[in-house]
Amino acid sequence: MMHFSRPGRGGERKHRSQLIKYGMALAAAGLVGLGCGSSSGSGGTGGTGGTGGTGGTGGTGGTGGGSSTGLAQTCSSMLDSLTPLYEDCFKATPAVIDQLEASNSMASACQDAAKAVAAGRAAYDSAQAATCLAAYQGATCATFEQLTELEACRMTLTGTVDAGGACYTDTDCAGGTCDTTTVCPGTCVAWLTQSQPCATGDAECGPGLECHDGTCQPLASASGSCPCHAGLYCDTTDHCAEKKTSGSCSHPDECALGYACVGSTCRALVGVDGSCTPRTQPADLTSECGAGSYCDPGTSKCAAWPGAGGSCATSLICQPGNYCDMLGDKTCKAQKDAGAPCGAWAECKKTLYCDTTGHCASGSDQVICAEP
Repeated sequence: MMHFSRPGRGGERKHRSQLIKYGMALAAAGLVGLGCGSSSGSGGTGGTGGTGGTGGTGGTGGTGGGSSTGLAQTCSSMLDSLTPLYEDCFKATPAVIDQLEASNSMASACQDAAKAVAAGRAAYDSAQAATCLAAYQGATCATFEQLTELEACRMTLTGTVDAGGACYTDTDCAGGTCDTTTVCPGTCVAWLTQSQPCATGDAECGPGLECHDGTCQPLASASGSCPCHAGLYCDTTDHCAEKKTSGSCSHPDECALGYACVGSTCRALVGVDGSCTPRTQPADLTSECGAGSYCDPGTSKCAAWPGAGGSCATSLICQPGNYCDMLGDKTCKAQKDAGAPCGAWAECKKTLYCDTTGHCASGSDQVICAEP
């Protein structure tokens, strides 16, 4: 997975955050982040808290060498394969898809991986890449989440830098991750093993493990003790259960990809112009509309988020690249550049934040590390 450290941004809709979580994780971390693979090939790729993590059966590792040109083509093809999944699984609007496809993070992640291979900090395995790409191109909403666990994808790239060595991204590290918290280049940190404490520090749980209740624990299948493999959720008894396509729910993670927890029931996403249930209170932002749309209370139909100049009095959110001026005229306005006055982080462009002086800032105290 790639390290793009910057201040977080809150207040986004559940479906958009899910889309970014899986879309970015699959496109940026799923291929280029395959740099998390190690030449020993044990287990599957490690997950990030609460997303279901990863598993796998253990691989044979990369073959070494490989072409950065071939990697670039594979990465491009993989990104192309995600567009129909964005549309089908998240009912994403064209504006949201355009944002993801134009994302600097996704593009730079692919470029970083190619640079790492060219510099010898990582090895590319074209055979593993072909298997991984075929899985992406054949993926459905039912298998989308499981892509994060594919052994072939994890082993497409293998880092060559040992623990303690200099690195720029996780792609570089063999058997660990790249800590760029305070400096770039950073340092490769070995993965934590099962039962090791993981609540603090820079090290992450290794392949097939996830930080759960303060220690690294193996990912489990249905009915096993949490944490869980992708496509499952952790229920109230701390056991893994299959995600739902109907029936009751108390949390969005209980519903399968392509569904939302609306009014305590898992409902299929319907997209723009689909019938929907308007929220009953301001805090209830979850609807069955999907990424980039909201349930219009006046029509009970899903409508696309408004763009610049459009009213956001009912949507409370705008198309990517814009913010809702809730304290002003309640219209969507273009996000601001560094130095512009602001009252909230949402007013600033995505690489910026609103500092304590009330201006959009670049976060110079944050380290953004990329392959040279």
